[in-house]
Amino acid sequence: MYIKPLIISKLSFRRILQKMVYSKLVLKKPLKLGGKQGVLPNSVLMKLKSVLTNKKDSIMQQIIACGADLVPSQPVVQDLNTVSKQLEGKGFESCKTTSDSDVQTDESLLQSSETSLDSSHDSEKLLKKDEKQTDGQAKKRTRPNYFVAVQITDPEIYKVAKKVQSDVADNSKADITKAIIGTEKFHITLMVMHLKNLEDVQLASQTLDNCVLEIHEKIEGQQVTLDFEGLSAFNGGRVLFATLKSTQGLQHLHVISGEVHRLMGESGILSTDQRAFNPHLTLIKFDGHKGKKYGVSKLKPEMYEPYCQQVFGSQHVSSLQLCRMNAKREDGYYFVDHEAHFIKQAD
Repeated sequence: MYIKPLIISKLSFRRILQKMVYSKLVLKKPLKLGGKQGVLPNSVLMKLKSVLTNKKDSIMQQIIACGADLVPSQPVVQDLNTVSKQLEGKGFESCKTTSDSDVQTDESLLQSSETSLDSSHDSEKLLKKDEKQTDGQAKKRTRPNYFVAVQITDPEIYKVAKKVQSDVADNSKADITKAIIGTEKFHITLMVMHLKNLEDVQLASQTLDNCVLEIHEKIEGQQVTLDFEGLSAFNGGRVLFATLKSTQGLQHLHVISGEVHRLMGESGILSTDQRAFNPHLTLIKFDGHKGKKYGVSKLKPEMYEPYCQQVFGSQHVSSLQLCRMNAKREDGYYFVDHEAHFIKQAD
């Protein structure tokens, strides 16, 4: 049985191992060997690939330390069995050997080097694919489950909103009643987030209290009043909402949202929505593919144009709420884990 030799030119085995580790795990670039000849057998490459894939960061320092003990710094030719034994001594399994038919000339070894590097490129592609899958899973894990909101409770707004919703539904050829947002859910979203556990909820609650204090100073204790006037739509008519009139109250609302984002961020709680703040009161919403249930997935402008200048009413903002997205109270509103008040309510 002939053992395929490990041929290294200009770079020692230790340095090649180090380059492989840092190229794969740190720089995330293909391995580039220096010198005219820099050949590692496929068995070694595959073994290292397996080790790096399974162990990754936790074994990186062991590989570097292992490589430092294997060979001297000058160029060498070593028997793969010797390398295998030394690797085994460091906790690795033995590398595979090859038969006499695998004897290669210097020219074929150079070709083998190209093949090995191609294999390295393929491995990198697989790693990138895994990273994309991991990123995708991370995105799924970070879907928002909480939000900070201003609840809309004004009876006049409720009354006008119901009239508008009913008239728009009557103008539709399909039954869109299931797309209508009940007035009991009316709110303005200031920030959405993902809270993993009770500790996160408690931290967000405490931060919300701090937000109220900061906001109170920034707006100099003034009462925040929001005036709702007019209609508009998102996503080509999939979301119909009441707009806010440009007043000092709207300016204050932007200040409130900015402070909530800033202080939550300082507490390590980041928004899962990177879009610019665009306050609105949702009246009708078609949720993606669910629109098929209604026979229509969006509203045409002519269905709501008569109400584009509609005055809905005013809402005084007295508190900020930390709400759960997927939990409701008995009255139909979102479950509120914490509420921070600008003005103390009477006992």
